[in-house]
Amino acid sequence: MISKRPLTNPSKLIVFFAGLLFLFSCGRAAPETVPAGAEQLQQALHVFNDAVGRADADALDSLLTTAYLHTNGDQPAIDKNQWLAYLRSRKAQIEKGLLAIDSYQMVDMKIRLYGQSAVVTGRIVIHGLENGGPFDAIYRTSQFWVVEDGQWKRAGFHDARIR
Repeated sequence: MISKRPLTNPSKLIVFFAGLLFLFSCGRAAPETVPAGAEQLQQALHVFNDAVGRADADALDSLLTTAYLHTNGDQPAIDKNQWLAYLRSRKAQIEKGLLAIDSYQMVDMKIRLYGQSAVVTGRIVIHGLENGGPFDAIYRTSQFWVVEDGQWKRAGFHDARIR
């Protein structure tokens, strides 16, 4: 004999699927979303970080404000020209084979927009070879970006070495 009643109770089915959703989402962080209006900034960050990994001072020049200020945890602040000169010295090390950057990535990035300016935080993770030996470095960073002449440019930077 075939029963005419429904095979499942709709409320039990909803509870079952809600439970499955809960189980499959446990332990997984939601991906970082880009705030509305920050897509161009995110693209500028990608181009910027790629150029830093290559020590390409010429590419970075147009992505920095004229009054750019760069600070590290244990060094005095330097201006745009001083920082670009530092990058040119890194490029020379790369060309001589004394330095190789295998990976330069910004991770755990968070963007906060404030009109035509933004604060970007995250970690920079670097892997490479220096003077014949491998190195790994991780920095916590805060970056300050502004729209200048219709383009996102980095106005300030600070980092502290984690490892």
